[in-house]
Amino acid sequence: MVNAAFYPLLLIFSPSILIALSSICLFQFTQGFKAFIMVSKEVKGNQVWKFVQPHCHQLGLVLESVLGPAQKFSPSTTHVVLVALMLGMIICAERIRTAILSSKIKVVRK
Repeated sequence: MVNAAFYPLLLIFSPSILIALSSICLFQFTQGFKAFIMVSKEVKGNQVWKFVQPHCHQLGLVLESVLGPAQKFSPSTTHVVLVALMLGMIICAERIRTAILSSKIKVVRK
């Protein structure tokens, strides 16, 4: 748990931290997307890859039809803000889940 003295600092710095984290997440997604598209076009490989490759290639085509060409994909400011909102909601949901679990543990102990 966070000490109550740190709440004002969290209030001030959490939006900036969330935007920085969302930028990092989107950069990782962009690099993963580009790598997945490159690998899915690779035809050489062992028997398992020859079985999986057509499915990966189809998934790559679907992703490129939704997100555009992988090499030209660049997240905009809107993407960064939306990912920051998603991260904020996930953090809030985790805090609520933790509070519920701790209250259930206190009830069981009584």
